[in-house]
Amino acid sequence: MIDIVRLEKGKNEILGVLMLNKQILCYTLELPNLDNKNDVSCIPTGNYKATIGLYHGKEKWLINDVPKRTGIFIHAGNTHRDILGCILLGSNVGYIGDERAVIGSGNAVNELMTLTKGMNELDVCIKSLV
Repeated sequence: MIDIVRLEKGKNEILGVLMLNKQILCYTLELPNLDNKNDVSCIPTGNYKATIGLYHGKEKWLINDVPKRTGIFIHAGNTHRDILGCILLGSNVGYIGDERAVIGSGNAVNELMTLTKGMNELDVCIKSLV
């Protein structure tokens, strides 16, 4: 099971943590809550199923059954400019220029993929504390 807990709101992003089986694995970066609008908003809090899908030719977790949305991947990237409604992962948080960012994104994604290797489906629970 993946739990994503949103912890900090910024002007252009939401920072949180991703827990795998109740253990914090990494940080998350999402777009702000703009009423679930496609490509510009985070997805609503709630419970979802994730399956393995191809993102830029690599296997990544795809969050399914998001109302009025498709193609919500968990993938690598650093700032809100790298997101079209998906969820970015990072080993640390910081800034790139003056933008809030997740750092070590490729490593965090690789770790998630390694720890979930052989799984085809995961429950995903997204909660917000902000």
